[in-house]
Amino acid sequence: MSRLVSVCSKLQHVNLMHRHYHHENTPGLDGEPHLCASLSRLQHVRSLALPACALSDGCSSRHSAAHTSPSSSLLRGLRKAPRVGLQVYKPSESEPSLPRDSTSGLAQLLSGCPLLETLELIGPGFISTLPRLEPCTRACIEPRGMCAWARCVGDSHVAALQVLPRLRRLTLAGLPGIHKGTGLIPVAKHCPNLQALSLANLGCLKTMNYTASLMDTLRLCTQLQELRLEQPYLSANASFFEALSCCSRLKRLCIISRSGTFDPVATETFVARCPSLCVCHIFMGGTLVACRTLQKVLIDRYSAARPALSVVIFPLQHEDLALVIRDTPLTLLDKITLFQSRVAQTPLLAPW
Repeated sequence: MSRLVSVCSKLQHVNLMHRHYHHENTPGLDGEPHLCASLSRLQHVRSLALPACALSDGCSSRHSAAHTSPSSSLLRGLRKAPRVGLQVYKPSESEPSLPRDSTSGLAQLLSGCPLLETLELIGPGFISTLPRLEPCTRACIEPRGMCAWARCVGDSHVAALQVLPRLRRLTLAGLPGIHKGTGLIPVAKHCPNLQALSLANLGCLKTMNYTASLMDTLRLCTQLQELRLEQPYLSANASFFEALSCCSRLKRLCIISRSGTFDPVATETFVARCPSLCVCHIFMGGTLVACRTLQKVLIDRYSAARPALSVVIFPLQHEDLALVIRDTPLTLLDKITLFQSRVAQTPLLAPW
């Protein structure tokens, strides 16, 4: 990558997703630069998609030794078996001792790319819950084999993005190291041009821990026009939609949540407060009757004043979800509903 950057220094769009990059803090690499250091030389780049592990500064020597020491594997069979029912916390074994708060590589990247407008940070192996044509299947709660470097990317890395004043589109997906989502708040404060936000599978997937930070973030995103949320156990209650109503310029909304819930009355109030909203796709829990009723109410009430209105509200785990996806205009699916990268991709045939 360093050689490519030296030859093509005027690249404006770079997409490295679906790749792994592990920077080792060892003396045997002969001073090999961090990937972020190489990318920081692209001063003209405007859109960038990176795997989450590319932001990590590397494993600690303790973690590396635990996986490379020959005595560790030789003595594994001689260790005393743990007692059944006894909970023992061992950070060196259960959790990799990685520098979670180290953002030196990311800081170097951001300082060298002041024109960055679109940034996508996607965890390796992330797969969206919403299918294109296949029935929705239950996603794995915690993906096995999750990249240890990707787990180091947390709230401090997200907060570091606040130095991008031109940032317009931000995508964060498959980042288990984000716990409270506090890094989103400074981004919303210092990136006034943020127009599109996509968040998917942040933190633990057994519960949603960043609800408070998310609502504080939405209250600050006054210029937001597009929001895509994909998170299990999301509660779209009155407080959530009240915070979302602060995004008065919102045009497109997509919420995908396995075992999530929504408040029909709060949803109607939100749609009334956002006159520019013309796409409202909600795939959560609830009964088919409740989803169909809310969808019909919104269409009947606002379709006359908003000719381009598209409302799709359907249970995510319903067996007929694939049929609903097929009936949805392809342009809308590619625009917001289906997760995909927007960096260095073939442009849509019919932009909308």
